[in-house]
Amino acid sequence: MKKCEENRGFTLIEMLVVISVVIFLLGMGVTVLSRLSYKWGYEANVMRAQSIIRSARNFSLTNEAASEVHIIPRENRVFTLGEKTVAQWHFEQASDEVVGAFGITGQVYNANLVTGKVGNGLEFGTTDGLDLMDSYVDCGNLPRYTPPSGVIFDVWIYPGDFRGSRYKSLIGQIVEESEDESELDEEELEEEARRKAQSEMTLRRKFKEERRFSIIYKEGSYFINITENYALEFGFAEPTSFFPLRTVDNVLTPNMWNHIILRYSGTLQSPPDKVRIYVNNVPLTVFFLEDAGPDYKMESIANLEARKSEDMLPDRLNQTESNLFISDSEWSFYGIIDEVRIGAILDPEIEKLDAAYLMGYPQVIYFDSQGRLDPERHEGDISVKLTENPLYRAPDPSKETDEFISRGGGVTGLISAEEALKDLNKKQATIDIFKHAIITINRYGRMTLEEVVEEEPREE
Repeated sequence: MKKCEENRGFTLIEMLVVISVVIFLLGMGVTVLSRLSYKWGYEANVMRAQSIIRSARNFSLTNEAASEVHIIPRENRVFTLGEKTVAQWHFEQASDEVVGAFGITGQVYNANLVTGKVGNGLEFGTTDGLDLMDSYVDCGNLPRYTPPSGVIFDVWIYPGDFRGSRYKSLIGQIVEESEDESELDEEELEEEARRKAQSEMTLRRKFKEERRFSIIYKEGSYFINITENYALEFGFAEPTSFFPLRTVDNVLTPNMWNHIILRYSGTLQSPPDKVRIYVNNVPLTVFFLEDAGPDYKMESIANLEARKSEDMLPDRLNQTESNLFISDSEWSFYGIIDEVRIGAILDPEIEKLDAAYLMGYPQVIYFDSQGRLDPERHEGDISVKLTENPLYRAPDPSKETDEFISRGGGVTGLISAEEALKDLNKKQATIDIFKHAIITINRYGRMTLEEVVEEEPREE
């Protein structure tokens, strides 16, 4: 009789071995895929950063307009701002009317055609008997004057001397010859010094008493003034419940040409991003006045509270029925204005990187209307550096100081060879190798991409 063979199944040990092998292989696959995904993500992010820089340059080439790229390493984001000219006046010919770009005309009141920054310009507020009033250009009201996403003012001014005899005579002040101090005795000199100390202006008093002269004004929408102390003062709504934004005094030079560029981007969130001002291509800090009890104090807009920011820096410029004025009927400019340009800022293109990390400090890349690096803003090539190290943290310029901090010192005792070997092995184990990408833009706007490999300490 034949013996039937029994069917053998898998034993528990064999099943566990098979499951272990499967789990191991799956783990290996996940690890490999994860590494490949991370590598692809890093390279894709580098390409995204390069692409957004290229798109800004292409915009400039296509539209013959300036553009800029903002690199923000602390937030690991890149954004571009494009612009287009919506109004411009050169003042080459003027009698009772000036004709600007796009056929936009302006009615001239009590302004004289004189030598300007380029060709001719208009001189305001110098006609005898006007008392620095009623000298302006009325440019009418057009929707293009209040572009929704933001506005650029680009203008050359030649302010007069606010301390000169002609200015004082125009505002009706009597110019008196001062006494020769050499003729005063010691007691009189002390009394004179005491009076000067008492008459020193607080910021509150100065703000209320200093004269202002309008450069550009559209009631309810925006204004740019120069003060008697050669500061710039500006705002983007009618200042009824807040003080204007301003710079420090003496940022402008009398009897010289000063180039002013003011950019306001309402769609951006950070106050320092929203409003930027340059005088002769030098970026200036923007301040607001804070009522600090007995006196005002000037605070950087970086410290502006969210509630005040919404009022002072609205997301959209106010669309009003008021006309645009160059100079103004009440606060007429005192000096020459030339080459006035108003530009519209387009909606920004923002990229947040997630697998490649921007290195270094914030920087701005400026392309001119020909797609080249703006020679007035850049002296040489520009480099943007990225790393694949996820532990990299960009420096925060606002928290850096030049202060040297001593952490103590002394001589440590001798260590054994075994302890030294352990310390060396630990240091070697905390070194990682990471790839860096360097995007370089030359003066013609052309880009090159270079990859380097560097060793970096691993943070624990």
